[in-house]
Amino acid sequence: MKKSNRKIRLFSVLISIVFTYIAMRFVYALTGFSYSFSDGLLNVNFLIDLALWAVIFFTVNYLVISLFRKNENSSQPATGSQNLP
Repeated sequence: MKKSNRKIRLFSVLISIVFTYIAMRFVYALTGFSYSFSDGLLNVNFLIDLALWAVIFFTVNYLVISLFRKNENSSQPATGSQNLP
């Protein structure tokens, strides 16, 4: 893996974590979802929350990586048959 790809991957993960946190705060505010660990460590509400975090994180991460790839492809010069006279 190239060093620049590693930096992009790290940056996209960090951005994804921040956007996931913001999205989850928004979901919590809309739904009023909350739980406590007094029912046990692996209670149903905690597992729902964990699954929701995973779904939102992977969705945001996919979108961020797609955005980086789109920008990377648009910044490179065209090659192939497009350069023919």
